[in-house]
Amino acid sequence: MHLGAVGRDGDWLLEWLECLGVARDAIVHLYCASGHAITTVAADGDNAITLFSGANTAMSEAPLTQWLASIGLGDWLVMQNETAHQVHAARLARSQGACVVYSAVPFEAKAVAEVLAFLNILCANEHE
Repeated sequence: MHLGAVGRDGDWLLEWLECLGVARDAIVHLYCASGHAITTVAADGDNAITLFSGANTAMSEAPLTQWLASIGLGDWLVMQNETAHQVHAARLARSQGACVVYSAVPFEAKAVAEVLAFLNILCANEHE
């Protein structure tokens, strides 16, 4: 199941997830642009990522609370730093017995520090 939000330009993504068999009932449609990233890679392999958070951070906390109400022992919440309400989601999932995996990408020390106490697994890239 994918939890999250898409903007008014996200219909193609919802269709793609459906074709892949991913449950998308927990994706809200917001009246803004969907979040996206552009990654550029230099000849030496170094990269730069430009982010537009869009719907990823425009979603309210209420849908997360509703969607995570049934999470529990044996379930996993996997999230990354490009999303809204990370601490709320991680705290709720852990309080109900789920394991929480957090990808600290893109890296922000403050965001990692705030969510760290609720994680089972912290994932970071080479430079982070």
